[in-house]
Amino acid sequence: MTIEKVIKGEANAALYESSFATSSHPLKLSTILDSGTTIHVFNDLSRFLDFRKAPRHHYLIAGNREVPILGYGDVHVQVTRTNTKGILRLKNVAFCTNFATNLVSFRLLRKKGYYWDNKGDNNFLARRDDSIMATMQEIHGQQVIDYIPLHSCNVAITSRIPAANAGSLGSPRDIQGQTRREMQGCGTFVWAIQDR
Repeated sequence: MTIEKVIKGEANAALYESSFATSSHPLKLSTILDSGTTIHVFNDLSRFLDFRKAPRHHYLIAGNREVPILGYGDVHVQVTRTNTKGILRLKNVAFCTNFATNLVSFRLLRKKGYYWDNKGDNNFLARRDDSIMATMQEIHGQQVIDYIPLHSCNVAITSRIPAANAGSLGSPRDIQGQTRREMQGCGTFVWAIQDR
């Protein structure tokens, strides 16, 4: 019995990590708005709430590559509004470690009634009622919703765990606890994973 691959979405091939010669993209920890992505994609397991493992045959397409989806869950993105902070709640986000940054699908937001106002000096996501959901900044040529500079953390962040070492790392909760402890001085809130 062969299991057919299930393509769950498409992602911007330019942001697939193997496209970069350097080890880490400067927006690795940040979250950007991407108009070419059909599914929200995050590269950091610690950002997920209610994480669940994906079936082995789930993939997304990035250019001519099939990228395995390792799991799904909800992600809360901290956003800046005009004078306040807020949370953008994303549902059914794909976890793929090989992306240079975290991607929020503009297509999915648009289906929910949000729009991107970039007229004149504006650069924000707005709701149907024209209220501002999130302001954005252009950084490294990308529209950044949540900017977390790499140099703000004194912790090495890797996107891949070698298969030979994966069994010795313990459960996701153990890995999560270790990540949370390492990043406490970073100023970045790390969400806990809830086991099902």
